[in-house]
Amino acid sequence: MINYRTTFATFEDDKATMENKKKEHLDKAIQFLRGIKILAEQSLEELKKVSELDQKLEELNHTAKEKIAVIKKDLEEKFGIVTEGLKIKDDEEIELEQDRAKLDKIKELLVTKKTTEP
Repeated sequence: MINYRTTFATFEDDKATMENKKKEHLDKAIQFLRGIKILAEQSLEELKKVSELDQKLEELNHTAKEKIAVIKKDLEEKFGIVTEGLKIKDDEEIELEQDRAKLDKIKELLVTKKTTEP
């Protein structure tokens, strides 16, 4: 004969065990999501620093080009020396633009994700 009290008690114990496991997994998931949020914010800060340094590099590059032009002009005027090959390779500039575009896309995704969170 079936003991209904024992069966019901077993059912309640199993249910409580599963609910506890469910809560543990949910707590872990929330903890991981908080970690992801922190890492995303840190990544965004690092990307901002990269953007700032990129801007400074661009300014430095511009200044260097101006100085090179002045030096070339001085060499030509004072000594009659025509200089060639004092340019930055176009490939390097294209590569920088591609890297910049990738970083901008990552930053855009992180900002979008951050602003859509409740």
